[in-house]
Amino acid sequence: MTARRVPAALPAEVVGKSPMMDEQQTNSEWWWASEPVLTGADGKFTISKLSDAQYLVVAEGPRGASRAEKKAKPGDVVTIQLAALGTLTGHVTSAGAPVVGYSITCRGPAGSADRSSAAADGAYSLEHLAPGAYSCHVEADAGTTDGKIAVPAGPATLDLALTPWSTLTGQIVNMFDHTALAHVNVVASPSNANDGAFMIDAIAGTTPKSDASGRFVINKVSVGKGVVMVLDNTGFKPLATKDYVVANGQRLDLGAIEIVPPRTGDAGTFGMSTEAGKDVLTITQVKEGGPAATAGLVVGDVITSLAGQPIKDKLALVETYLSSGSIGVGVTVQLGLARGTTVAVTSVKW
Repeated sequence: MTARRVPAALPAEVVGKSPMMDEQQTNSEWWWASEPVLTGADGKFTISKLSDAQYLVVAEGPRGASRAEKKAKPGDVVTIQLAALGTLTGHVTSAGAPVVGYSITCRGPAGSADRSSAAADGAYSLEHLAPGAYSCHVEADAGTTDGKIAVPAGPATLDLALTPWSTLTGQIVNMFDHTALAHVNVVASPSNANDGAFMIDAIAGTTPKSDASGRFVINKVSVGKGVVMVLDNTGFKPLATKDYVVANGQRLDLGAIEIVPPRTGDAGTFGMSTEAGKDVLTITQVKEGGPAATAGLVVGDVITSLAGQPIKDKLALVETYLSSGSIGVGVTVQLGLARGTTVAVTSVKW
């Protein structure tokens, strides 16, 4: 018997923004768990030293043959009826032939079950599954696929056929002069992704990077819609994004992706904040005594050009470029304003 503390609900505006955070909130395997205790000869149990919160009390039978759960609070007396568990088996194929060497993850009501298979006939077997609906995801060198099945308190079969991976290519260029930018992190985030794998790659430093000519290649992209994100040197802050739709086995070139050049040296600031609207970039905050204030910029000023070039078609990029931390120290920019003047602003240390 184990008690897992149910987390407090996230604010509505946060739910769905992070696959990894959603997983931690909805999958009980992530929740804090008490030390397990055994039932006595009479089937009774006591779990102590719990704080005042809601818990998911989980009962697991001998050798994982059965399982059940029920929500409760400290002080409650609960009765739990164990249910027999299920088994899921099947084969994974590619173009009709067995796939030798793949990983499969099936998420269900009690968490996820993971396996790696190297069987010559492409077979897999997942035991001790809580009955309910499962979503399975397979990855192999040959491709990927997803499937769903309702697992009963007994055997179930789900055969899966791989869809070939697709490939995305493109070039990362400077937003100002379109020169190639090398060693820039690029990741693809499919809209059907069921985890935060791309963030794990960013943390591990294994994301694809642009080469000396600014070109990049992202392999093993699943079919469908998604977004390519160009990340800064830390691997977390997006410098630009581009939507894509890719078909089975397609090699899709996304062309040139303009980005704000990654900062070099210490973080700088112009002492102001801007906000991109539908057609304009407006100054929303000016720090007293900062570079922007010293140059005569005020809240409400509308920026129309940067370095003499109109910015109407790249408002989001310019907003990112002018934000504190994106630029280095000692960078001077020429900003054209809707009120008919041009102002030079030089960044200072943030």
